[in-house]
Amino acid sequence: GIVGVDALVSELLAASRIDFGALRRTTLVAHDVAQGALDRAKLPLAVLDDQAPGVTFEGDATLVARAVGNLLENARRHGGGVIKLRVMLRGPRIAFEVDDDGPGFAPGEEAQVFEPFFRGARDREKPTGSVGLGLALVKRIAEAHGGRAFAHNRERGGARVGVELSLS
Repeated sequence: GIVGVDALVSELLAASRIDFGALRRTTLVAHDVAQGALDRAKLPLAVLDDQAPGVTFEGDATLVARAVGNLLENARRHGGGVIKLRVMLRGPRIAFEVDDDGPGFAPGEEAQVFEPFFRGARDREKPTGSVGLGLALVKRIAEAHGGRAFAHNRERGGARVGVELSLS
């Protein structure tokens, strides 16, 4: 429906900002980014596990917010809900990662989830309202910030999907 079209247009506009190098870098506080994303997703602050309090990094506020928001939305829509949003330092990068309560990835899917229009085996049967661009955009935003996106199954079930972004 129309929601899908609006979401698609919104994703494409964000992607075009990356294409044209229109990143507006400012100093961001990792905790505030995470808290803002939880607020917008109407999730309780209790799911935040901030292991990098006070850490700042350089990034495009709008795109970084979109990336973390898309991680939360992905967990809500495909992963049975958000268990944790973790913020941590990894060398010269800040990481935002989301643990979900879903079935995890089928073998080989971890590498494919960031491809545009990818839909997991478990989603193909049911309408999720997803156009399959959310995580593709997450990956592009991460790379535009000198980082990467990652996804893997957690040992005790569920998935962990996240981004690492360069601090500078």
